Amino acid sequence: MSRTTSELRASNIISPILTEAVQKRTFETTDPDPLVRRQQRADHLARLRQYMPLGGKPIPEVEERDVKVGVRDGHEVRVRVYTSREEGGDVDAGPLILMFHEGGFTAGDLTDEEMNCRLFCREFGAVCVNVEYRLAPEAFFPTWIHDSIDVTRYFAVNARSYNADPSKGFIVGGNSAGGNIAAVLAQLSRLGEIEPPITGQYLSVPLIFPLELVPEKYRDELLSPYENLQDPILKDVGAERLKDLERQLGVDPSSNLFTPLGFPSYPPDAARSKYPLARAYMQVAGLDPLRDHALVYDRILRVEYGVRSKVDLYSGFGHMFWTNWPELRESHDFVEDTVRGTGWLLGR
Repeated sequence: MSRTTSELRASNIISPILTEAVQKRTFETTDPDPLVRRQQRADHLARLRQYMPLGGKPIPEVEERDVKVGVRDGHEVRVRVYTSREEGGDVDAGPLILMFHEGGFTAGDLTDEEMNCRLFCREFGAVCVNVEYRLAPEAFFPTWIHDSIDVTRYFAVNARSYNADPSKGFIVGGNSAGGNIAAVLAQLSRLGEIEPPITGQYLSVPLIFPLELVPEKYRDELLSPYENLQDPILKDVGAERLKDLERQLGVDPSSNLFTPLGFPSYPPDAARSKYPLARAYMQVAGLDPLRDHALVYDRILRVEYGVRSKVDLYSGFGHMFWTNWPELRESHDFVEDTVRGTGWLLGR
């Protein structure tokens, strides 16, 4: 069911809890040098990791190791693989989950998804793969998605070597830019370009599409790119700013490597689909300029593709609020929802 305009506008009234948190600790990366902004962000999040569930630390039940995966241009992408550890016995093969970090395609590293990977491994016995795809300005579009496709294909084919069994679940997921990557990978899988097929997509506060590609019948539901301009993290990142970012990243906005709506088979053509599109779990922040990217895509998935989907909407909170103010009870609730939603993708 789509949400009414009044419900959506109510969701972007800032929570007094978040207002107080922002007043206590603001964070802005405004340096013109993207590499400086990247380091500022990394330092900021490193200071906050102690307040997150697990306290930013490894857990005894999970073994972690770094692996390098060769991709199409000869580069080796670093990934971290998380597997279950049991004393004195073999561990049954678990579902396969690949996670792609946030950061606007210009920032982020393996630390961003380490908590989710540890939790998914512990809670579901999953083999979780944390992917450190290349970033701009060192590497522009489509490098990050090529890295992500090649790593996903590698683990899909070699899953058994890592004690993973995609027949028990094959999920791709991520936050923000990582959600964009996951949505594109799920569509590629539908067309048989990733096999075995992806069964679940976890899309958290995702960037989904250039606004001009949204079908006319859904455009009245796109409020957030024009109205949600006071998000504490993505302040003033509305429709015009997003177009600027696309140009800076060298993006082809109509490419199916950047948006699920860029595929030649959209609207869906059953004859072009080799597999059903994976079910989706989305987490959406009410203050976020990207809020309606997720909510409109949820409608498209359900109406156009017949996909089962589940959405959690956090009214009064903004983009990536749980990582920037992790001490909040609402941030811990968000993480618990992440685990429950991923369990739903796995049919738990």
